[in-house]
Amino acid sequence: MEEPRMTFLSKGALLPLLLAAVVTLGNAQTASEIFSLGGKELETHLAQVRFDEKSPREIFHIGINHLGDDSEAAVLRGYLDASLQTIRSGANATQFTSVRQLVKHIQALADAELATVPAYGQAEAKRDTPTRDVACERLLQETPANLVDGMWGNTFAPTSVPKRWQLLVEKIRWEEQGEGVLEKNHAYMWRQLIDEMKFNIPDTESKGFINHKRFSERAFVNPALATAFGRLPGYWPEKLGAIAYFETMSTPFSHRNIQQLRLHGIDPAWYVVHRSIDNPVNGHSADILDAIVDYVEEHANKAVGTDASGSNMTESSLSQRVFTGFLLYETSFTMLESAAQKRIKAGSSCPNPEDGWMLRFVERFARSASKFHKRDVSDSHPNVTRLGELMESAPEDFVQHIAGRCDLVDPSNPAKSKFLTLFDFGGPMYGVATADDRSHIERWVQGLPRPAECSSTGSP
Repeated sequence: MEEPRMTFLSKGALLPLLLAAVVTLGNAQTASEIFSLGGKELETHLAQVRFDEKSPREIFHIGINHLGDDSEAAVLRGYLDASLQTIRSGANATQFTSVRQLVKHIQALADAELATVPAYGQAEAKRDTPTRDVACERLLQETPANLVDGMWGNTFAPTSVPKRWQLLVEKIRWEEQGEGVLEKNHAYMWRQLIDEMKFNIPDTESKGFINHKRFSERAFVNPALATAFGRLPGYWPEKLGAIAYFETMSTPFSHRNIQQLRLHGIDPAWYVVHRSIDNPVNGHSADILDAIVDYVEEHANKAVGTDASGSNMTESSLSQRVFTGFLLYETSFTMLESAAQKRIKAGSSCPNPEDGWMLRFVERFARSASKFHKRDVSDSHPNVTRLGELMESAPEDFVQHIAGRCDLVDPSNPAKSKFLTLFDFGGPMYGVATADDRSHIERWVQGLPRPAECSSTGSP
């Protein structure tokens, strides 16, 4: 069989170059351990895609709540088309003349990735995830994507006599979405995990979810694409390629995450399930590659011409469209790790278990107490003058401000924090906090990151 023509490296050089890249990509968890097909430049371009002046967060919100409105469908389609065009324009991609060459290429990538699994143990997990804070940040940035796990396959359900490729994808989707059992549904399992971690993430369909300050904009690129795939019919080659990326790469990704989460006492059940069902022997990895071959050979052999959208239907062109989908998801998943790394370098920490309670506490007294907090915060909040205004307009920012005031809070000795003394007899907030409230506040202070130095002083 003729080998694929590669524009960026030859097949003979593929394995050595992939393995040589282990050191440079060793920290990647939601991306390949040993390769990056699109590269950072393509990742940046994809992250910048907008349609109708809407960001990936806004596209996701439209997609997750879409009920058939034509104008919303047009936005989803426009964003998806623009994203695919970005991949086609920016990727120095492998060229294929047959679908079996394509599948062989994907298998080579997956096999090289799987080869890293046996040697990945506790030492490697400690290297890649040295603290619980690092693990938390990765979980946070994966959350929007994992809460729509399986949605990308919603349009594959047959309307009459099914095609084999439809049934193979439908089987994957059915298992991802729990086979009719809520507790096995992958999105439900992820929600249970983040709730157990006390991340205080709002409902997925809410505006509060997309506005959550801990989520990077890049965390919404993949799920925005997933909701578009899940709502719009067509794009079959690109969908098959996208599904192929995470199904063929899932087992090694999951293995690394299992090791890392166990190291920090976090339940890895979500990844344990994926390591099993996505296996390359008889799992989703094998199923999706079979579906790709079946789809392309059926449509390419039926007639040489164009489909309803005007796209070329030769075997070569269909294979390229599949690989475009593969690159789309490779790039969108890689940027999740990039987003996490950026936050980690900025000093991100695990969400405080008492953050949700503290936010509700501030909201409870916002109207009556806001006028007493006169500190000027206009430098950090251009549209606000007094700190008290944040209590009503942006209570999360008010909580964050107090958390950053090392003159008020001392995580190393929370009971002695000046903030708590404000509620004492004779203090400006005496009578506001009950004994139970004070216990919550003390635990909240204890859970705050320890600042390197104290620079904020003055009255609240």
